[in-house]
Amino acid sequence: MLIAIAGPTCAGKTVVADFLTKTYHFQPISLRSCSRHITNRTCSSNGPRPQLFETASDLIHHVTSNWSTHFVLYPLENPDDWNLIGKRPFALLVTVDAPLSVRFKRCVAAKAALGHTPPCFEDFVQQDENRLYALPKSSPTPRSQHVNGPTAKIGGLIGNLDALQLEPHGQARAESPAPSASPRSSSLYFLMSKADVRIVNHFSTLAELHAVLRAAKLIDPERLRPSWDSYFMQLCNLAARRSNCMKRRVGCILVKDRRIIATGYNGTPRGVKNCNEGGCPRCNDNAPCGSGLDVCLCLHAEENALLEAGRERVDNGGDSILYCNTCPCLGCAKKIVQVGVKEVVYSLAYGMDDMTARLLKEAGVKLRQHSPLSSDVDGLVVDEIWN
Repeated sequence: MLIAIAGPTCAGKTVVADFLTKTYHFQPISLRSCSRHITNRTCSSNGPRPQLFETASDLIHHVTSNWSTHFVLYPLENPDDWNLIGKRPFALLVTVDAPLSVRFKRCVAAKAALGHTPPCFEDFVQQDENRLYALPKSSPTPRSQHVNGPTAKIGGLIGNLDALQLEPHGQARAESPAPSASPRSSSLYFLMSKADVRIVNHFSTLAELHAVLRAAKLIDPERLRPSWDSYFMQLCNLAARRSNCMKRRVGCILVKDRRIIATGYNGTPRGVKNCNEGGCPRCNDNAPCGSGLDVCLCLHAEENALLEAGRERVDNGGDSILYCNTCPCLGCAKKIVQVGVKEVVYSLAYGMDDMTARLLKEAGVKLRQHSPLSSDVDGLVVDEIWN
């Protein structure tokens, strides 16, 4: 397994990497182009120094040749590097972030601990944005153009602060015309948007850090390859994207022997005006959940899937499983029982789950809720010196 860690300044990337190396015996690796963040890192650690590689190709060749070893790559900054690394089935991208004010306080504390003068908040923000969004660096401006205050006259016009760069002592200088901005696809922000796991790091103790990281189950094999339940539930969510029902989007997958035999999503019948175009008065009147179902014109996702499959395909040898991103209503539960479905797996609760559960139990149909691993982890990090 290879876990790559990305994130802005003072978010806690090094601390997460240290946790993986000490707790799960990951081997630290890095790209030489990013090694300045490691060789100059100010956090203390007794762990091994990262092995450096010249290119992402060299790195991925080494990891692939040693696939039975766990590696942690940090910090990762270039989306192009991840485009190469992320193709491999053992690679997981984890981003570590924190509120800007929290990261600034960590930066100040780190500089003070080293006896260095900390940056002012404006400088920290400017440098952070330059790195995060790959903003073009400005050209030096003559001192005569320096101005004070929130706005400045530039060529007879009032300049917005977006066109000014703050200097260390709070003065602002007008920007000369900037070159064309770097493509969004080259920014750290774009890289972070590709994350498999996102960690919000606003905690301040090691105990909280360790608890959250363990709860995140970063080394769970399902982080790399979804289980059958997670796979089919993701397909339910994809099917739900086709729904046009004004009440909610629901998707359903009918499976037998791990093969899909039918899909469905909720909406008005074939040839009838779509629900979101006014096709169902009940849904467009925002009727309360579970009420007015007898006058609703929308077919439920489960109904559409069952109609597509037919009883013969569902109940003809083998155990069929119905996956749905929402627990079936009582009406759908009756149809599920009648066509011979043996098991129902759902993700989200619904208003009449108890009645559905009682009916399915009496009919011998297994009902269970699926809880996949979350991609968003709240928590992290610590009162140390930050990378």
